[in-house]
Formats: sequence, C-alpha cells, structure tokens
Amino acid sequence: RRADFESLFASLEGFGIKRDTLYLSWDFTVASTTNTTRRILHMRDSSLANLAAAAPAISIDSVEENTVAEDPNWARFIKGTITVPNFLDSVDGASGSRLNYADSDPDALPAQFNGDGMVEVPFDCGIPHAALADAGVGTVDTRAVVVGHGLFGSREMVARFGEMAQEQNLFLCGMDWWGMSSADFGTTSNILGNINLFPSLPDRLQQSFLNIIFLSETMVRAGGFQAMTEFQNGAGVALFKTGEVHFDGVSQGAVLGGALSALNPNFKRTVLNVAGTRFSFLLRRSNAWSDYSKVFDPAYPDELEQPLILSLTQMLWDRAENNGYVNHLTRNPLPGSGLTRVLIHVALGDQTVTETSSEILSRTLQVQRHNPTIVEGRHIAVEPYVGIEPISTYPHVGNALVVWDSGPFPTGGHDGTPLQTGTNQPQTEGYNTHAMPFFQREARNQKALFWRSGQVENVCGAAPCYGDGYDGTPGEYTAP
Repeated sequence: RRADFESLFASLEGFGIKRDTLYLSWDFTVASTTNTTRRILHMRDSSLANLAAAAPAISIDSVEENTVAEDPNWARFIKGTITVPNFLDSVDGASGSRLNYADSDPDALPAQFNGDGMVEVPFDCGIPHAALADAGVGTVDTRAVVVGHGLFGSREMVARFGEMAQEQNLFLCGMDWWGMSSADFGTTSNILGNINLFPSLPDRLQQSFLNIIFLSETMVRAGGFQAMTEFQNGAGVALFKTGEVHFDGVSQGAVLGGALSALNPNFKRTVLNVAGTRFSFLLRRSNAWSDYSKVFDPAYPDELEQPLILSLTQMLWDRAENNGYVNHLTRNPLPGSGLTRVLIHVALGDQTVTETSSEILSRTLQVQRHNPTIVEGRHIAVEPYVGIEPISTYPHVGNALVVWDSGPFPTGGHDGTPLQTGTNQPQTEGYNTHAMPFFQREARNQKALFWRSGQVENVCGAAPCYGDGYDGTPGEYTAP
C-alpha cells in the first residue's frame, strides 16, 4: 500500500500538513447525495415522463358499499391495482427481488424488467360517509391522504382508520411497503440469518416508493380516481378535493415516509407519527428487536460484529429511508421534487421507536416544537430538546414537533409511562405509548387542520400535550 500512502501524504501536504509533523490521519470514502438517490430518481423521472402527465392505468377489483348502520365510518371501500413500471429483476417484483440492471457497469441505473416490464400493484382506498354528505351539498372538503403502514404491515391498515376518516372527513388510500410489508416477513427472517441477502430489502423499498408515487398520481390527475364512478357520487361529483394529496406515515411508515415525501412531487404536507431515522440506530433500541434477534444473534454471535453489521447495512438502507433524504425534505429539495411541510408527533416513553431518534430527525429537519413540550422532569436529558427551538406563536406556519404524554401514573387502564433508557436498549417496563398519539382526538384534529391549511394549530393550550386522560400531574413511574 506504499503508493496509496504516498498519495495520501502528498494530499495532506497540499493542505499544509507536512509529513514529518503528521502523527495521525484518517482516509475514508463517504457517500454522496447522488450515490444515495440517483437510482430511485431515475426510476421516478423516467416513469413519470412516460406517463406524459396522464394518470396511470387503474383496475378496480371490488367496491364495498355500506350504510351508516352497516359501517358508521366507511361509506365505500375500494380495492384495485395500479400499473407501475417494474424495475425489479422478477416479472412480478416478488419478495426477495433485486433492482434490475441491463448490464454490469457499476454506474448503471435500474432498467425495467425485460425492457418494458410493468407490474400490477394493489391498493386499498376508503371513502367516509362525511365525503358523500359533503358532495351532496356541493362543498367537497374531503382531503386525499396516502397512509403509510407500520412494521411489516400492509395496505389493509387503511381499513382500520375509518374512525379518523369519518371524524376528519378524509379520503384515505394505501399500498404495501414492498420490502418491509407482511409479505416480506419470511424474506426478512432469511436476511437476519444471512446478511448477504440484505440488498433486496432497500431495493424493493425503492420500487415501493415508485409504486406509491403512482398511487398519488391517480389521486391528483384529472384522468385518475376523480374521473371514475367508484370515486364519485351519483351526480358524477368526485368525493374528494381534487388536485392535492398529503401523507400520513405511522411508525415504520414514518421512518420511510420522510424519504418518500422527499421524492414524491405531489406531497405538500406530511405527518410523521412516532417517527425516527436510521434503522441501524433504531433496531436494538426497539422492543420489537427481541424477536428478530432470535434469528440474528445465533447467525452472528460476536457482539463486536453485530453493531458493525448493522452499520454496514445502513449504507444501503440510506437509499430507502429517512436517513438518506432528511436533508432534502424541508430544504434543499432533490431535482424534480418540491419542499414538503412536516408535522411530527412523538409518544413520550415510546418503546418501539426511541424518542432519541425522533429528536435527531427533528433537529435535522429544523422543526420547531410545541412549548411547553413536556412536564418538567419527564425527560432523561438535563436540557431536553437542545437544538429544537420552541414555537413562539400560533398558528405556526412551518414544520413542527409535538410530544404526547400519557403520564407516569396509571391512566386510561394503563400502568403508567416510564422514561426511555439511557442505554442502547429499549424500555420494557410499563405502558408502551407507541400507538397512543394516533388515538388522541386533539392529535387527529391537529393533523387534519395541517392538511387543510398547512398551518400547525395549538390544540393543547398553554400546557404540554397529554394523552389517555393524563392531566400533567408531576410524578415518577412506579413499577406495579
């Protein structure tokens, strides 16, 4: 390696560091924005160019009509498929597929399967009774929102959001996160036992970004959903406000959703529920890791190798999650993308997505936080939320972080919320608040107002934001 070191010494001397004064230096390669994003940007741009401003091809598989008595929330539930260019190396883009390349050039970009391959991607959409009532009186205020599902979930998550859709008058649609959906669970188990298989996971996630971009195209294009009778009332009026679409990512959907939003030219307002960034940091701080480690630990028993392996996977994961895109969401937009306004909801005491990761994401996005953010003492840091400035006035026109707290005492049938640990391990005592913010009416009101106006309203008054009936009484968690 003598020639390499001679080159290094020459480079250092060019910066005024002479060889005989040098006692230590590092030489390493870093990733670039281009390296991280160019594959999916190529997939997106070539696919949208072929659409030529038209809507993607849509096929309807089923339409379920409900009276209020049959379902108080969903008036209509629609399932179908959207035709999307297939950049994976199998005809159906099945779990375990890799990105497809036409040649072995290391700088090659993904190519469609067999040159022009397309794939049918399933979607689920729900229309609440509120939307039909709106359209019936000629005031369509129903907002279109794409839902990003949680860890190894599926598009079927949309059906479970009927109460919010009816309450807030929202038209919701979703697709599977290919690579990290329920259909990928077996593949992921194989990856944990053989990390050489890992590249298929971020490869399929990049295809899923394209799939969901095409879903959003059907929601905004004149020839898309709005032109189809399944999405209209009897008078031919579209059952949602046309020309705009927003995003609601939950858990895993919030870790992937910032990346998707930075790539999707249609999302203008994104909500990230219990969000974080950098899976290699999140995994072992999550209570879900105890199950996955049962496969990973026997395959890689050396405890010094384990963090190295997870860090190495992050270099590929960066192509398909928040960590690779967070600098291009609220500023420095990627080519062909616009800026996205972001609202982040965090659950204090979250045992699945560590609050530390949410704070890293918030600082990087340069959001501001609701103030007072927490009850004094409800954080492990001496000075909580360093680098995240408080919101000074409402309504807030900008990006925001709101922390929701269920309190240290038993509330709402729960045994209290302990604070997160200061170690690289999850908290396992007490109530896991991971899903809590999503069920708070004030939180849902805030999200819906944000999608409608782009402004963050104060739904908690002069106090922190509480959940599950907690009233802010100071105290400490005591194990039952």
